Amino acid sequence: MFLITTANQKFWKKEGRILFLGEWCKLYKERDIWSMLDHETLPFIWKNRSRQAQSLGYINKLYERFLKVIAIHLNEIHQTEYGKRYWRIIIGPWLFYFLIFLYDRYLSIRSAIDSGKATNTWIIQKPDLPWVPKDYTTFNHWSIRHDDYNLYIYSQLIETLGGLPYETKNEALNMSQGQYDPPLRGVNYCLKAFMHKVNQIIPCQYKEIVFVHSYFHYIDLFRLQISLKQAPALFSPLPLIPAVSPDTSLREKLQLPASDSEFEKLAAMLIPEQIPTAYLESYKETHQKSLEYYPENPKLILTANDLFGSEGFKFWAAHYVSKGCKLAGIQHGGGYGSRLIDSNAYNEIRACDRYYTWGWSFKGSKKTQPLASGKLTGQEKIKPNPLGKILSLSTGEPRYSRWDHGDQMGSEMDQYCREQARFFHSLSPEVQSNFVFRLHPADVDWDTESRLYELAPNINIYRGKKNLREQLKQSRLCICTNNSTTLLETLSSNFPTLIFWNPKRCAIRKNAMPYYDALKKAGIYHETPESAALQANEIFDDPWRWWTSEKVQNAIQKFCGRFAITNSRWIHDWKRELLDICSKQ
Repeated sequence: MFLITTANQKFWKKEGRILFLGEWCKLYKERDIWSMLDHETLPFIWKNRSRQAQSLGYINKLYERFLKVIAIHLNEIHQTEYGKRYWRIIIGPWLFYFLIFLYDRYLSIRSAIDSGKATNTWIIQKPDLPWVPKDYTTFNHWSIRHDDYNLYIYSQLIETLGGLPYETKNEALNMSQGQYDPPLRGVNYCLKAFMHKVNQIIPCQYKEIVFVHSYFHYIDLFRLQISLKQAPALFSPLPLIPAVSPDTSLREKLQLPASDSEFEKLAAMLIPEQIPTAYLESYKETHQKSLEYYPENPKLILTANDLFGSEGFKFWAAHYVSKGCKLAGIQHGGGYGSRLIDSNAYNEIRACDRYYTWGWSFKGSKKTQPLASGKLTGQEKIKPNPLGKILSLSTGEPRYSRWDHGDQMGSEMDQYCREQARFFHSLSPEVQSNFVFRLHPADVDWDTESRLYELAPNINIYRGKKNLREQLKQSRLCICTNNSTTLLETLSSNFPTLIFWNPKRCAIRKNAMPYYDALKKAGIYHETPESAALQANEIFDDPWRWWTSEKVQNAIQKFCGRFAITNSRWIHDWKRELLDICSKQ
């Protein structure tokens, strides 16, 4: 069978039998093409979550080994003397997720070869210069959305591994797509640029505690900074990362240790080629720009969102951390502390001196500190409309696998859509007529809307841009279908909510299960669409009466006390904590 690795149809041989490497190859909008072909799709390699957990343990150990060696080489190349932690902050996110990405692509190709079904394929002719991202954000977008970048990597794996006959095709690659920069226009950008200029002239003693994309609401951030006697800085700067061509001679200096492992040989070959140019060719320029944009000599840096995608922040933070500044991370979403597999939390914590959670902590970790969530505490309470709709919130997952967390994954989106249709069909006619399914803003080429309309033609799908909170105010009940931030927002707002997802695909860690079991006993959390629909039918006439019952409220308070802390003294608690850290410098 001819192996197809991506959705790029220039590399499809449509005569004879076809073997698709995964669901990501089959765009739903093109089903009239691929559905007519004599095809088969290989099984999803991460269906077994225990394999996922074991593989992540292996990747974490490999990451630490490679990071140590790469840090030494980068110091030699750039004539610097930074420690391992400096390089962990800067290159750690890319290195970890590149290994995650590469291991997934490697196992997929290996499964195709080992299946004995793949007899030949087409790969791309390698360009004169390697196809290299400029930074982590570009790599992230390429790896989960870009067919040609994935084809480029698959081609190298097929060529290097052997065992599968191939033919090289000389087709032009779309190498320009996805070099992401922040927009340099619009009112918001101009306001942020102006406020940044103002902030630069403020004396350093009023900028010793620096908040960068900290997940606090603007007015709350203003109040907290004033209480700390700091100059209010509500907007974070956006230094641009230059796009430059890769220097192959420079990259040859990144020699990784030899290994007998097939995958580690591949990783040692591709890491020097694929490491973003921000860390090699444009390192000095990026370093200099970052120090110019951000405050000098901070004592404490706090961020929620910039530990991964913001190169300017990482260069600046890493530099001052090497000089003794403290770095604190803040949880920035749902699922943290409850997912069976959660690489985001693990990577953020190991880069920080302190990590503030919304209630949970890792046993034995002195870094994790529960504190009231700035995002959840500052939000306006939402009152349900007793005559409103039932609002169901969808999820969106990348088309190409990101298997670093324990939730729904891209290749399982078809199953997810079928479960949403089962839920809809299990509702009574009256409830169906009052049901609205809100599409996730990041559909990522799964075409969820078309899939659902085919499965449930009468379903009411909302695809507009109305603010979620405004839409909730027009609703009597919310349905959450994944372990996300929205779930914590509705529960902490005490808004009537039902939850359902497949526990085999959204696995919960053992020490979090008592909190989900309490939600289950209260009728909030369900493991099948049919069970959740039955509950929706029963409470439809008056969800608020059910929601305010003692049993339900006790379960919510228990859950929020662990995963969604809010309190009226949050400014006092945060102020005391941050001043305490600064006093220990």
